[in-house]
Amino acid sequence: MPYDHTETPGTVKSEGKQTVTYVYKDKDGKVVKTKKVEEGTTFTGKTSKDEVTGKTTTTWDQKDHKYNEVTTPVEPGYTADKKSVGGETVTPADPNRSYTVVYTPNGSVVPVDPNGNPIPNTPSVPYETDPKDPTKVVNGKVPEVPSWTPKNGKPGDPVVPTDPSKDTKVPYDHTETPGTVKSEGKQTVTYVYKDKDGKVVKTKKVEEGTTFTGKTSKDEVTGKTTTTWDQKDHKYTEVTTPVEPGYTADKQSVGGETVTPDDPNRSYTVTYTQIKSDKPTTPETKPTKPKAKPLVRKTKSDPAHPNAGQLNGHAKTPSEPVTPGTPTLNGAGLTNADGNGIGSANSVKTAAGDAKLPQTGAKESPAAVAAGLIALGMSASLGLASLRKKRH
Repeated sequence: MPYDHTETPGTVKSEGKQTVTYVYKDKDGKVVKTKKVEEGTTFTGKTSKDEVTGKTTTTWDQKDHKYNEVTTPVEPGYTADKKSVGGETVTPADPNRSYTVVYTPNGSVVPVDPNGNPIPNTPSVPYETDPKDPTKVVNGKVPEVPSWTPKNGKPGDPVVPTDPSKDTKVPYDHTETPGTVKSEGKQTVTYVYKDKDGKVVKTKKVEEGTTFTGKTSKDEVTGKTTTTWDQKDHKYTEVTTPVEPGYTADKQSVGGETVTPDDPNRSYTVTYTQIKSDKPTTPETKPTKPKAKPLVRKTKSDPAHPNAGQLNGHAKTPSEPVTPGTPTLNGAGLTNADGNGIGSANSVKTAAGDAKLPQTGAKESPAAVAAGLIALGMSASLGLASLRKKRH
């Protein structure tokens, strides 16, 4: 009798899983965190085991399974290396699938100086992740940096990165702020007048001004300002010292120097001193009266003194007075015997005519008048002789 192999029936399951692992890294490439998203599936089959051969055959409820495609979620500040993963079709014989999505921090717009170094105290501006595509970023913008100016373009211009996960350097130059400046200078000559004692009695000034105009450029980073002047220097006029009558000056001329915008002022002083007069001054002490010279009598017997009988060359006074001659009347007036005039005839006449006798009131006679005049002449002669004796 023929026999068949015995077939032992049974059931079997094939469980599969789709695993998506999200890996987050820092800028240095170090993993900082991970998370997983899984999707499972199960195949169920009916088996039949050939007990002679040991072979088992399975009839599955489904021949394959398609996992869901997993769209990579947008993570602000990060760029993913895959937009989506999964979605493959698996069979009971190979039901598992695994995927890895790596998130890397977005790159930044980095302002740098002319040497390529990041500008101190200036934060980088990270790119924003594209809300519709986790593998892309939104174009950046040239940031505004105080005291700095973009070498190319201007603040707000777009920055398109070649690699969203890499930094983009944007070169900047120092901001130069233009301006204008003036440097005003003055040449001042001060004239000082002094008296003979050196005391200042007055002053006056003569001034000449000049103005330098410059265009400035201030480096807002270093604070240094450079200036281009309309003229590099200026020469003042030499001032000749004017002549002042009665004074002498200590300088013939001053000024005339060349100045620059950095040192535009000049000052000079000319001193006038009063000239001292050569006129003699009154002595402080009064001269003393000279002593009288003693009288020496000279005799006739001295041959060395021919003027014998004189005192110091003057006639010796007679021991007895000499009676003067009778005065005579001429047309001009009365004269003594020695020829000295006494007075005019009119004056004598007037005086004689007005004279009266002390008791009778009668006018004096001409003879009495003449006698009075003679007495007057003798008195005058005696007085003159006495005066000469006192002087000699």
